[in-house]
Amino acid sequence: MTNHITPPHPSFDELQQQLDHMLQRIHRIRQEVRRLESPPNQPAFAPEDREKLLHVIHLISANLRLDDLLDTVIDVSLRLTGAERGFLMLIAEDGSFDFKVARRIDQTDLEAEPFQVSRTVLRQVVESQQPVFIRDTGKELEFSRSSSIAQLELLSVIAVPLIGRSSHTLIGAIYVDSQSINQVFEPHDMELVQAVANQAAIAIENARLYEHVEQDRQDLERIYEVSKAINATLNPEELLTLIVDTAIDITAAERGVLMLTHPKVHGTYELEFRIARDHQKQTLAENEFDISYTITNRVLETKAPVLIADVEKEVDLIPPSSSIMNLQLKSVLGVPLLTSQRLIGIIYVDTSALSQHFTKRELRLLSTLSGQAAIAVENATLYTDLQRAHQELTELDKMKSKFISLASHELRTPMTVIAGYLYLLNNFPESEVSGKARDIIGILKKSMEKLTSIVNNIANLARLTAPDYQIEMKPVSITHVIQDVRQEVTPFIEQRNQHLTIQLPEEEIWIEADEQSIWQALANLVINAIRFTEDSGSIQITLLDQDQQVEIQVTDTGIGIPATEHHHIFDQFYEIGDVLYHSSGHVEFKSGGLGVGLSIAKIAVEQHHGKIWLESEEGKGSTFYFRLPKTQPPH
Repeated sequence: MTNHITPPHPSFDELQQQLDHMLQRIHRIRQEVRRLESPPNQPAFAPEDREKLLHVIHLISANLRLDDLLDTVIDVSLRLTGAERGFLMLIAEDGSFDFKVARRIDQTDLEAEPFQVSRTVLRQVVESQQPVFIRDTGKELEFSRSSSIAQLELLSVIAVPLIGRSSHTLIGAIYVDSQSINQVFEPHDMELVQAVANQAAIAIENARLYEHVEQDRQDLERIYEVSKAINATLNPEELLTLIVDTAIDITAAERGVLMLTHPKVHGTYELEFRIARDHQKQTLAENEFDISYTITNRVLETKAPVLIADVEKEVDLIPPSSSIMNLQLKSVLGVPLLTSQRLIGIIYVDTSALSQHFTKRELRLLSTLSGQAAIAVENATLYTDLQRAHQELTELDKMKSKFISLASHELRTPMTVIAGYLYLLNNFPESEVSGKARDIIGILKKSMEKLTSIVNNIANLARLTAPDYQIEMKPVSITHVIQDVRQEVTPFIEQRNQHLTIQLPEEEIWIEADEQSIWQALANLVINAIRFTEDSGSIQITLLDQDQQVEIQVTDTGIGIPATEHHHIFDQFYEIGDVLYHSSGHVEFKSGGLGVGLSIAKIAVEQHHGKIWLESEEGKGSTFYFRLPKTQPPH
């Protein structure tokens, strides 16, 4: 029947916890094996037989590997009874006997199949779940007419059921026989085999449990390592290849394919073929790879794994025209890639080998892998999208820088001409220029000053952000820089009727810097303070000597900056408020600009390995700080 199972998606921590739990279970199994006792109602044995049995119990109980255990059980049964042949059968899932061991007294394996045993005896053991003891088949009418006994010329037969201690059901049988008249079984031989069977049943259950736990442990370790590997790469093609190769490895499939989904209308999806590989790790082209769309469509519809373990046994559920039948597939498995119940893809594996059928173990492994793979694919997709967006932004930034550089360069020529004519007009005799014309010249001159300031800021920004820009470091007196800036802005301070004070240490302070860049950074901070401080307001420049660093503060009594704007204030081309309502002019109250003055200051400070920040409260003024490494004065 087709299985639909929603897989768990364990995290790395959960996988580790499961692994620890499995190891604890293995430890408990070993403890249980060591304290195994003989089952109750064991018949009394002669001392020599009891000694043999104790040795046998030790051999059986100490073995947790199922194949080795079954060999041991048959070998000791043959030695204890002197039988010529011995067989150990376990009950298969379909209820039939699965011959696990067939050996002679000399410990050589019987190779021919089907094995020649008394089916009559085995059938009675299964039906009655009781031992069958035949001392002499010629004297047992019930068995003397058995064709297999007569055909094999069997003289003596013992068959004992293996009853599981935990399940209390038949799990198999031990069968020994003899053709020699010199080796006729006695009742105590049957009791010895029964004693071996009692211990063997316990040991088989424990070995199966150990085998299961060990397999789970190995599976968890493998999935854990795979999870680390697939989450270690963000290259989409490498990731998808690794996922498909791993899916093939853990399921022993012949082929595997990974498809990603594209959402369509009404919650439906369209599949995109991404990669197909075979068990030899060869990539298959899409036109070389045909798959079962019966399975993939069912996964799309249910968003759940779909397993067809054995196509021949489920042929009634598969349409005759299905690709499963056309491709002669024997076993097929498909699992969804889910993130928060959003289907992003499908992992599909199949095999046409008669000996290979996918089971719930492969389903569990592939489902666990798909949980980790879905996260990894989504992360890689997001990373790729971010890379693409970053590349686009980088290209846009280059275009912007190129435009800024060209614009500032091209504007300087006409500005120089305009400034020259304004100078000439401004110096005409008063008799030749009317008062109204002179007022117009004054307005033009102010506008020219603002335009010059804007172009200079554009040019500075282009210079500072150019990829090949190198600052020229040398010892610079920050004390002199502050004094130069004060001298530069004094006309603006007087124009606005503001008050500018500076506080400097008694000793001259030196830094290692590009003097022009630091001068421009400080000047921009002061101009910004002048613009956003009312007429008659106060501005102060403070220089602090802080051992290995210097700190410069520009404090004003202006309108302040809203807290919501602090994290944007140093962004390029950012202006607070609606620029339509900004005043015109260079330093008029609330006059606007391009929004690059503070960003130029930030870039310049950070290029000197410094730090810049602000403290401001709306309506209460602002303080801008920046720190720079200090150096010794030149000798």
